[in-house]
Amino acid sequence: MSQELHQRVVEHYDPQFAMAYGSGAFPQEGYTGKKQIDFIFGVENPREWHLQNFENNPNDYPLLGRLALKNQKFFNLVQNSGAGIWYIPFVPFEDQNIKYGVMSIDRLEQDLENWETLYAAGRLHKPVNKLRSNKTINQLIEQNEKAALNVAILMLPEQFTPEQLYMTITGISYIGDSRMAIGENPLKVQSIVKGNMEGFREKYESLFESCGIEIDRSYLRRTRPLQHYLEQLPSSLQDIEFFDFSNLDGKGNLEKAIAC
Repeated sequence: MSQELHQRVVEHYDPQFAMAYGSGAFPQEGYTGKKQIDFIFGVENPREWHLQNFENNPNDYPLLGRLALKNQKFFNLVQNSGAGIWYIPFVPFEDQNIKYGVMSIDRLEQDLENWETLYAAGRLHKPVNKLRSNKTINQLIEQNEKAALNVAILMLPEQFTPEQLYMTITGISYIGDSRMAIGENPLKVQSIVKGNMEGFREKYESLFESCGIEIDRSYLRRTRPLQHYLEQLPSSLQDIEFFDFSNLDGKGNLEKAIAC
């Protein structure tokens, strides 16, 4: 039923890229009750899309949103600040509330490839319901997943459990900016992973071999030197200004190597 609802949302708003994510779309341990469903839409031209969307769905927009559509400078401030995503929350859709964030396809692709803000890329480290996409974005999503695996491996000992791997990946996704230290509530991370272990397996297990991870009974282990994983990191983590390779210890503690 939720998949059908998600598809109807996408058909109604008609973006070029769409995904549903978060606790409203997937179960999380300790979360019950009906929740707002979160979406991210990728569109070629956000201003043109919003203007058309306002004609079709004027009640979605609060007063400030309507003002932004009338003023180019105000619109640019709302749409392009931070991660370049404009969220419209508390939108009634059928018998459910939804929240949708709109960003340009260009910003989405840049974040997936380079972790410029790790906002969209971080959400795509976790299981999502990808509803509409294209070949280029699909390739970048896989590249983003491999990058998350490489960073997680550098933060873990040589041998680790699948749950440790997925919790580390989920923790990375909450940095929000690849140059910030990790500080997410571990209970939040745990609830996401334990609530959807199967989704994480489906997302990552097919990438293990190509990323130098082997399965040893109930454990996983890295099979390549640390330098290999360092060389696979996104460009934002390879920037010498922000990444001190000398801080990387023998256990692959990447937290010490990320400097604000």
